[in-house]
Amino acid sequence: MKYGYIKVAVCSPELKQGATKSNLSKIKEAVKTADKKKAEIIIFGENAVTGGNVFGMSNYETVLNSAKAAIAEIAAYSKNVQSLIVAGFPVRIPSKTVSAAAVIFGGKVCAVIPRANGLPVPEFTEINGEKVPVLENGMFSLPLIGTKIGICFGEDFDCIYPMASVLSKRGAEIIIDLSDKNRLIGSLSGAAEKVKVQSERLVCAQIYISGGGEKTVAENGETLLVSDADEEIAYAEIDADAISKARIFAGRDACADTATEIPLKPSGEEISLRVNPLPFIPENGEFPRILDIMGSGIYSRMTAANVDRVIFGLSGGLDSTMVLIACVKLFEKKGLDKKNIIAVTMSGFGSSERTKNNARDLIEATGVKNIDISIADAVTAHLKDINHGGKKDIVYENAQARERAQILLDLSNAHGALLLGTGDLSEIALGWSTYGGDQLAQFNPNCSATKTLIRAVMRNYCLTTGNAKAAEIVNDILATPVSPELIPGQVTEDTLGPYELHDFFLYNLIGKGFSAEKTVYLAQKAFQGYTRKTIIKHLKTFVKRFFTNQFKRNASCDGVALTKFDLTEKIISSEFSGEQFMQEVERLTAE
Repeated sequence: MKYGYIKVAVCSPELKQGATKSNLSKIKEAVKTADKKKAEIIIFGENAVTGGNVFGMSNYETVLNSAKAAIAEIAAYSKNVQSLIVAGFPVRIPSKTVSAAAVIFGGKVCAVIPRANGLPVPEFTEINGEKVPVLENGMFSLPLIGTKIGICFGEDFDCIYPMASVLSKRGAEIIIDLSDKNRLIGSLSGAAEKVKVQSERLVCAQIYISGGGEKTVAENGETLLVSDADEEIAYAEIDADAISKARIFAGRDACADTATEIPLKPSGEEISLRVNPLPFIPENGEFPRILDIMGSGIYSRMTAANVDRVIFGLSGGLDSTMVLIACVKLFEKKGLDKKNIIAVTMSGFGSSERTKNNARDLIEATGVKNIDISIADAVTAHLKDINHGGKKDIVYENAQARERAQILLDLSNAHGALLLGTGDLSEIALGWSTYGGDQLAQFNPNCSATKTLIRAVMRNYCLTTGNAKAAEIVNDILATPVSPELIPGQVTEDTLGPYELHDFFLYNLIGKGFSAEKTVYLAQKAFQGYTRKTIIKHLKTFVKRFFTNQFKRNASCDGVALTKFDLTEKIISSEFSGEQFMQEVERLTAE
């Protein structure tokens, strides 16, 4: 497929135990179907050619020879397909008959991987008169796609020392687990959860198929496929590129074992999987827990600073509302006096009646303390002091943000309160803050929450809170266009572009380390309402602002880690140039 994706077909045709010839026919049929669907790797279960584990009959030459003959015939059939095939069969190593996987491509058996369990294995085995390498390390490589694959057997995820861990350490990024276990009540859901957990722990993709036809695929903690035996062929699209980059970013070193190379080419097919347009929003609905995590972080910092109060600016906008609600939930949970939550309202030249009223009403609805200070006179005097003519320029805007910061810092000292920032991760990434203004705080609960995540959490709050008045106000805040309100009528997304796109760029370009080309490709899949030209235009804005505003991030406070993605861990020099990134985007513009 395109951009490092690999389409796998996990197959469980209806097989008969010991009926190798009829099983072969079913396997060929499945290969033909999956190849037409452009699957690059087609996988069958443990001992598939013999219809599963044949137990005591596996020691008979008749069974073993028929299994080898079937593998040879699948290899001959593979001349007519583009896919790589993995099929299980029984094979005798010097002292014992064991399960093995045949790796088949381009008309030949490229390798045999046995379930040796520490037994000595020969360097080669013979299939249809051909010497086939036996891979004791359980791995082979696809250099044209850029990934390594390892094979293990049984319920490997239940082992004290899983083979998958060994394969991952050796450099395998995709692990195929072939099992002969029958279906049981709860076995599919149990296997799916264990595969998901193991794929996250090992930073890999894991493919599992049981003898009962249960199939599940997970990639780095995300389940891609769960399918029972009724679905004879199930497909999943694995992002090998994402796995490789995730390992690099996680600092996972591998032994880089040598592996048999198989020249499987990517099909170049378009991906068909759903691309999540809102990747920062948890699909398991953990929204109340997000507020609890924020509250715990705030309380931990209050304890460390030996204070019992918090203070922050409340604008009537979305971000400061999130901080207010998190603080209210925390204080209610701990039985603390909510009057020690100090919400400071500071209307300025661009403050609208809507946001002022919402801030005032929300303070009343939640029962916190308010300090109201207009900044208009102070900023007017300051602009006069520096001989500014009142032009609505960057000085006019930043002077208001810095006046608010000064008020909050001084009030923090006066009340012995922890000063909380309210800027979110989206705005931190884009540098949409005033240096020495709203960029300043002592602790920022929102620092790893994007605008799209905050919107989702606040929508959920409105649906679940018992405070009907607060829900009504927050709903109106959600409907209010995002604005710093430094100039009347100012709308942030008119200047920056849509937050949903910028959050998508942040997750994929910066978080996952994808190329600009792949990021745009995925954005086109995720957002049907934006043209490619529009996506590239906003990506330019993102790249330019992300790198030129690194100096603000380097001078910002820490805060609460809500997701795996946190820019505070991205060590980037303020002088680092985004020139190469921009050139990559410009090439897309020229296409």
